[in-house]
Amino acid sequence: MNELDDLLQAHLVQLEAGEPLDDALTELPDETAFILAVAAELKQVTLPEPSETAVVAHRAAAVRAAQQQAIAAPPPATGWLAALLAWWRSHQALAWGVTAVAAVLLVLFLGSLLNRGADTSATVAEQDETSPTQQEQENESTNDSLWDRLFGPDSEDFAEDTISPSAAEATDSSGTDVAAVEDDPGFRLYLPILVDPLQVGPQTAVLGDLQGVVSVQEPDGSWQQVSYLSSVVAGSRVRTGALSSASLTFFDGSVAKIGPDSELSIDTLNAQRQGEGFRTVVLSQWRGDSTHDVQFRNDGGSRYEVQSPSGTGVARGTTFHVLVLPDLTSRYSVLEGRVDVTSINVTVSVLAGQLSTILADAPPAAPVFQVNGQGEVTAIGETWAIGGQTFATHDQTVIVGNPQVGDWVTVQGHLLDDGSKVADLIVLMRELPQNLFSLTAVVTEIGPEQWSLGAVVVQVNEDTAVDPAIELDDWVRVTGVIRADGTLLAQQIQLLVVDGMPFEFTGVVQAIASELWQISGIAVAVDDSTEIKNSPAVGDIVKVEGIITPEGVWLASEIKAGDDGAAAFEFTGLVETIDPWVVAGIALVTDEWTEVDTAVVPGSLVKVEGVILPDGTWLAREIKLLDEALTDETIIRFTGILESMDPWVVNGIALIAADDAQLAEGLVVGILVEVAARLTVDGMWEIVWIRQLLPPTTGCFTVHTRVTVVNGTQITLVNWPTLTLGDDVQIEGTLVPNSIISVQICLTGDVTLVTHIVVIQIIVNVTDSGSNTGSGGNQGGDPGGRVTICHYPPGNPSARHTITVDWPAWVNAHSGHGDTLGPCP
Repeated sequence: MNELDDLLQAHLVQLEAGEPLDDALTELPDETAFILAVAAELKQVTLPEPSETAVVAHRAAAVRAAQQQAIAAPPPATGWLAALLAWWRSHQALAWGVTAVAAVLLVLFLGSLLNRGADTSATVAEQDETSPTQQEQENESTNDSLWDRLFGPDSEDFAEDTISPSAAEATDSSGTDVAAVEDDPGFRLYLPILVDPLQVGPQTAVLGDLQGVVSVQEPDGSWQQVSYLSSVVAGSRVRTGALSSASLTFFDGSVAKIGPDSELSIDTLNAQRQGEGFRTVVLSQWRGDSTHDVQFRNDGGSRYEVQSPSGTGVARGTTFHVLVLPDLTSRYSVLEGRVDVTSINVTVSVLAGQLSTILADAPPAAPVFQVNGQGEVTAIGETWAIGGQTFATHDQTVIVGNPQVGDWVTVQGHLLDDGSKVADLIVLMRELPQNLFSLTAVVTEIGPEQWSLGAVVVQVNEDTAVDPAIELDDWVRVTGVIRADGTLLAQQIQLLVVDGMPFEFTGVVQAIASELWQISGIAVAVDDSTEIKNSPAVGDIVKVEGIITPEGVWLASEIKAGDDGAAAFEFTGLVETIDPWVVAGIALVTDEWTEVDTAVVPGSLVKVEGVILPDGTWLAREIKLLDEALTDETIIRFTGILESMDPWVVNGIALIAADDAQLAEGLVVGILVEVAARLTVDGMWEIVWIRQLLPPTTGCFTVHTRVTVVNGTQITLVNWPTLTLGDDVQIEGTLVPNSIISVQICLTGDVTLVTHIVVIQIIVNVTDSGSNTGSGGNQGGDPGGRVTICHYPPGNPSARHTITVDWPAWVNAHSGHGDTLGPCP
C-alpha cells in the first residue's frame, strides 16, 4: 500500500475503536477524509432483513431489465463524476477501498428496496402510513444526510430523474397493491455508475437490441457472449443463435439488424455523418439474414456494402434485406430505394419491391417482384395453397415450424414472369385451433380412463400430461380436444396453485446459474425441486414449465432440452400495460390476427398463448380473460365448427342461449367459432358468449408489381390479375401507368378486396415486356426510356424537386449523387 492507503487504514482502525469522527479526520487529505466520512455514516445504518422471496424477485427483475437493456448508454462523464473517474484511474490502490465502500452502498440501496417490498408484521401494517415511527424518521434523516454529503443538497433531483417509474398501477393475484411496491426497480441508479460509457464514433458501432444468445469473436478467435450494449469496431465478428437477434447502429444513424442463426463481420468502418466526410461501411454476411436501414447521403463518395459468399450489394440510402442460405445462395431484397447487386462481374439494379437471387458461382438473377402475406394452409407439398393463393417451392425454400393443413402461416416469396408465385420462406404462426377446449374446475373424481370435474367428465389416456401433485378437491385447468362424438379428451391437466400462475414456453438458453437461468429474455428461477432434463447448455432450445409466484418470479418446475416442438409459449398473469402489451413482466407484440378479449384492461388476469418468432420476439396469438377462473361456476371454452344456430350446436355439443348470452354479429353455419359456456344445474351448457374465431378473410398479401393500364376503377398489373378498386381504397401517390406499386390485398373465398396502394416510383416510356429483363435495371428493359426521380441539388438537399431524365443519365450520374427513383415525397 502507498502512504495514503496506510493513513486511511490507520484512521479506520481508530474510528472502529470508538474515536469521534472529527478527531479521526484530522490531518487527512480531502479525498481520504471523504471516504472515512462515508464509512462513519455507514456505521449508523441498520441493514434490513429482506424476505427470501423478495430477494429472488428483485434479482430476477434486475436480470430481466438488464437483458432488455432498460437503461440507455450513459453519457460521457462530466462535473464531479468526471473528476471521480479521473481520481479513480490515478489512485489504483486506493480505488479498491472505494470499491468496497461502493459495494456496501449498493447493498444498502438494494436492501432498502427489498425491505419496502417485503411483508411487514401486522403491527406495522396497522400503523398510519402518514405517521412514520421514530425509528423511520431517524433512518430517513440518516440517509438524507449521507446522500447530501456524498452528492450535494441538489442531487435528489438527479436521482428522481434517473430512476424511472414502473408500469401502471395494478393489483396482483394475492391482493397486494402493486403500486405499493416502490416505483423504481433499483438497477436504474447503480448500473450507469458501475459501467464505463460506450465508445461511440465513426469507427465504432453499437451492438444492441439483444435477444437470445448473441456473441462477439475475440482477437484470439474465441467467442464471448454479450448481454448488454457494447461497442464494436472494424474486424469484429458478431453471431446470433436460434431465437436470437441483435442490431448494429452506426455513427451516421444507419442500422443493421441481424436475424437468428446469423453471422456478420465488420470489414471496413468509417461511418462519418453527412457534412463531416464520406461514409464507408463494408460488412460481410457469412450466413443467416440481416436487414439494413441506410441513411440517405447526398454525395457521390459514400458507400454502404454488404458482401455475401456469392456476391455483393451496394446501397447509398436504402432499406434492404440480405439472406444467405446454407448452400451459399444469397438473396438481396429491396424495401426502399435501390441496391446494385454484383457477382462474377455482372451487376443488376434491384429496385424497391424487388429481389435478386445469386447462386454460388453464378451471376445475379434478373430482379423479380416480391409478394408476402399470411393465411390458412389448405395444401402442402411441392406446391402450397396459402390464403387462397398457390405457391411453388424450390430447393432454397425455408420452412419453419412444420406447418400442416389448417394451420396459419406467413409466407414471403416472389412473382415469376408468367404470374406464378414462388415461396421463399414459410413460417408457422398458429396451429389449427379447431376442436380445442379449456376448462377450469374442481376435481371430484380421478379414474384411469376418465376424471370428473363436478358434473363435467373428461377422458384421459396414456398421452394425457397430468400433474402428479393433483389430489381430490384441487382446482385444475384442463386443455384438450373435442372428439367427433362430443366427448372431451384431456391432453393436459394442470394444478392451479393458489400462490402462483402456470406458465409453459419453449426458448433458447442464454445463461445458466445456480439459482437463475436466462431463457429467451426471461429470468427463470430454479430450486431443489426443479427437474433439469437432458443436460441443457447455453444456446440449446429448451421447454420450460412452472409457475409465476405473486412476487413475479418465474419459478421452473421442469427444464427439458431437446424439445422438438415449435417455439410456443403459454402463461397466465396480470396485464400491466396494453400499449405496448406487457403481461406478467413480459413484453409482447400483436398483429392483426391476434385474438384479444374486448374486456381486457390493465389489471386483468389473462391467459396468453403465442409463439416466439425466429428473432426472439414474443408474438401473442391469444390474450384471453381468466376472470371467470376459480369461481363457483364451471366455465368451458372451446373451438369448433358452428353446425346449427336453431338449436345451437358446435362440434356436436348442444348449447342453449340465455337472455344474457353475448352473440357476435355475422355468425353463420359452417364458420369456425369460439364458445364460452357455463354448466347449468340441469346439466346443460349455456352460452356465455360465442364469436367467430378467425377474421373472415382467407388471407392477406402485399404484392409489389408494375401498373400497365389504369382504366377508371380497374388497374391492370404485371404478373397479377386485373384489380377493381373500391371507393374505400387508400392510395398514396399518383397511380398512373408504369408506376411501381405496393398493393395490399385480402381474399375471402372468390372475393378479392384491395385495401391499400402505395406508389413506390414511376418509370416512363418503357416497353411493356413484363418484369426486369436486363442488368441495366430499367423496369421493362428499355435502355432508352426515361425515369422520374427526386433530385437533391448538391449542398442544398432541402431544395429537392421531381424531374424526368433519360435512363442512362440516372444510371451514370444521378444515382451516384444521392438522387432517388420516383417523385419526391
